[in-house]
Amino acid sequence: GGKPMTTKYAVALGMFDGVHMGHRAVLEGAVSSPYRSVAVTFSSIPFKSGGSIMTAEEKEKKLLEFGLDEVLFLDFFEIKDLSPEAFLELLAEKYDMSESLAFK
Repeated sequence: GGKPMTTKYAVALGMFDGVHMGHRAVLEGAVSSPYRSVAVTFSSIPFKSGGSIMTAEEKEKKLLEFGLDEVLFLDFFEIKDLSPEAFLELLAEKYDMSESLAFK
């Protein structure tokens, strides 16, 4: 897109299963920022009864179609025991987060 190639990111964090209207508000915040936008989501959601609405592939396609620059999938089982601070450090190692937006 027209965004400068920068190392700063606007990070939208959520499960984004189905990419419904509430998700779209968070995603729009990342996409409309002056920074590169990334959705951080999960490749597996073990605690969701009835299973997921979308496969990981469908989710990635939908998020990229929405206008995000990148999608990062994390394995829930690898991060579930991290403290909030350790989780943010993990993200900071990969992305220089200028903005972060969360939705559950």
